[in-house]
Parts: sequence; structure tokens; C-alpha cells
Amino acid sequence: MFSSLRRPRRPPEHHVPIAYEDSWTAIRWVASHADGTGQEAWLNEFADFGRVHLVGDSAGANIAHCMAIRAGSEKVDGINFDGLILMHPYFWGKDPVGEETDDTERRAFIERYWLLACPTSSGVDDPWMNPGLDPKLSSLVCKRALIFGAEEDFLKYRAKYYGEVLGQSGWAGTVEVVETEGEVHVFHLYKPKTQKTRELIHKVVSFIYKDKAHSI
Repeated sequence: MFSSLRRPRRPPEHHVPIAYEDSWTAIRWVASHADGTGQEAWLNEFADFGRVHLVGDSAGANIAHCMAIRAGSEKVDGINFDGLILMHPYFWGKDPVGEETDDTERRAFIERYWLLACPTSSGVDDPWMNPGLDPKLSSLVCKRALIFGAEEDFLKYRAKYYGEVLGQSGWAGTVEVVETEGEVHVFHLYKPKTQKTRELIHKVVSFIYKDKAHSI
């Protein structure tokens, strides 16, 4: 299907920021179809390039955010980025936020994990990992953002924090943060048929279609 797009380079052979660069290449590839002359006929025929959404969960949510920031400063011709959807985003930082653990050993472990993925990073306060310290946050390209957290996920405080700092950054859009009670990180991947997963999907669909009624 994606014969004209290079396969993404994966860890452990390829460290971050390769994942960001390959994701940006994918966005530019999508944009190459906006005039109807791209190499993939299904995109030429069916895609609505005026309502593109950036979506991801966990590390993929981190990538989606970083793409929204990059698209805010590097124009992508032919695409209007309508919304950003982050499910249980993988962000962190040196200092705890909310009721996040202050266990120094555990926090150091998480930082080592990030440095394993991105050896050239300055640490977990790198804007890639801690958007609250990114001076470009207000330039995020989308005008609407939907952020999901999960009650039993240690990253839930980062989801809330992201919504707070985005709203306070001077960004001109609207942001909503939703927390699912009693669930863990990316539960929707492991339990795709549960009611709570259905509710999450319904929320995503409603967001994409700007709250028009849709049944799942």
C-alpha cells in the first residue's frame, strides 16, 4: 500500500530522533497527494486534506505532539491540521508534576530509559520529552487537542500537565483532557472490546467529526 514510502527505521539499531524524522517524512508523503496526483490512488480519491488529525498513543503520542510542533514552524503545503489526539502520552521531566512519584530511584530509571532511546538528548527535560519546557509550545499547529489519561497509569499526571501547560502557553486552540477510571496504560490495545474502550473510541470519533452524532 505504501510502496512509495520508505519503511520506518526502528530501534534498537536507530535511536531517537530517527523516529521523528521518519514520521515527518510520512507527513510530507501524505501531503504530496493533496493536489490529487500522488502515487497512492486511495489517498488521492478519499482523503480530506483540509481535516487532517495527528494521533498516537504512548510513545506514538509523543511523536504526534512533536510533529504538531514541527508543523507549526515548517509549513506543510496542502494540509490543514485540524486536531491532535494523544492517548496516554509518554512525557516526563526532572521534577514531579501533580501527585507524580518523587522516588528518586524510580525517576532516575525512567530517565535512563529515555537516554537509552535518545543518547544525544540532554535528559528528560528535553522539550521532546517535557513539552512544558518547550518555548515553541504555543506554535503547535492544530487548533483542537484531545488528551487521554488512565487512572492506573503513572503517566496520567503528564497527560493532565500537558493540557494545563498547553492551555497556558498562549496557544490559540482548545484542549480537553479525559481520564478513564480504573484502567492502565494503553488499555484499549489490550482490551479492545470492553465498554471503556468503546467509550474512548466514541470520544475520538466525536472529536474528529466535531461532536456530530456517530454510533460505534
